[in-house]
Amino acid sequence: MLNDTETAEKGVRRLENPKKELQSHLVAGEAFLTWQIKEDGKFIYGYYPRLQRILSNYNSVRHFSSVYALLEAIDFTGNYEDTRRAKKALQWGIDRSPNA
Repeated sequence: MLNDTETAEKGVRRLENPKKELQSHLVAGEAFLTWQIKEDGKFIYGYYPRLQRILSNYNSVRHFSSVYALLEAIDFTGNYEDTRRAKKALQWGIDRSPNA
């Protein structure tokens, strides 16, 4: 609940040049997601540096929403070279879906 001195904008970052900044974030996000796809098509979702362990919790919602986000970013950036890895991730998920 907001008190009289707070606004709903608390913690909201203002963009100086929204189009340029959003493009920059989408390019970086696409590169990150592409980098997180292993050769077999499975994503690496998290890494605990202190423990030198990869996050072991994995589910199809997380997998397919990451593929979707990657495909949206590819469409926005026009970097269609990453489509190959997105397809590999998509196939990995389909192959492991219980209802496929």
